[in-house]
Amino acid sequence: MGSAGEPLAKIVQNGHEVGLGWESDLPEPVVDGATLTYPNVLPDVDLKLEANLKGFSELLVVKTPEVAAH
Repeated sequence: MGSAGEPLAKIVQNGHEVGLGWESDLPEPVVDGATLTYPNVLPDVDLKLEANLKGFSELLVVKTPEVAAH
């Protein structure tokens, strides 16, 4: 489970680093190859992280039109 304040993903290069965090604890992710999906990080919203050779990408998957309206 991801803990608040700890980076979910981090890139370090030439002494510099950048990371992605989340403000609250996260559920256990579903792992599919290089993709982690954290289900329902918000009501009806999943967080997907994908690692690749250049770093990582993040995507919020909004599951309902009602949530998308907010």
